Amino acid sequence: EVEVSDNYGLTYTSCVQVFVDDMNEKPLINVECGYGNKMIAGDKYNACPHVDENTLTIKADSKSKSYPSFIIKTLEQDSGDDHEWIIEGGNKGDTFAIGRSGTNAAALKVTKTTWNGFSMLNYEDSTFSSYLLSIRVTETKNRGVGSLAKKLTDVGSVYITIDDVNE
Repeated sequence: EVEVSDNYGLTYTSCVQVFVDDMNEKPLINVECGYGNKMIAGDKYNACPHVDENTLTIKADSKSKSYPSFIIKTLEQDSGDDHEWIIEGGNKGDTFAIGRSGTNAAALKVTKTTWNGFSMLNYEDSTFSSYLLSIRVTETKNRGVGSLAKKLTDVGSVYITIDDVNE
C-alpha cells in the first residue's frame, strides 16, 4: 500500500503490486587474500597463495600448511548454475592447472616444478619467483531467456608467491 499527500493535507492511498523477475547474475570470484600476505593491495588480487619453491604443494599464505590444491570460490546467486574454470594468462610453462572442485569452487594445483630443464618455482630467479595468473570462471548452465540466454563470466587475478626453502 502506498500513500501520497500534498501540502494541503489531501491524501490518496492505493495498492501497488510489484513483480520481481529472476535474472541470471554473473558468478563473481571471491577475494581470498588474507592479511598474512605481504603483496596485498586492497582488492587488487582475488587470491594470494604461496608455494614453497620446487614443490608440488600450495598454501593459503606463507605461514599455512601446504596442500595438494588451493581452493578458489565464487559467489553465485543463481542456484543450479555450474562453472568451468580456465587459466587465461600468466601460467609460465603451464606450471599450474585449475579445475572444478565442487559447487562454486575450483582447485588450483601445481602441475610441475621444471620445464625444459628450468626450475619453474625458484625463489632466487626473478622470472620464476612469482606468478600472476588470470583466471576465468564461466557458467556452464544459464537461466537466461531470449537475448539474456548467454553464459556469464568473471575474470580474477591470482598472485602466487614462491617462498624460499633451504636447499
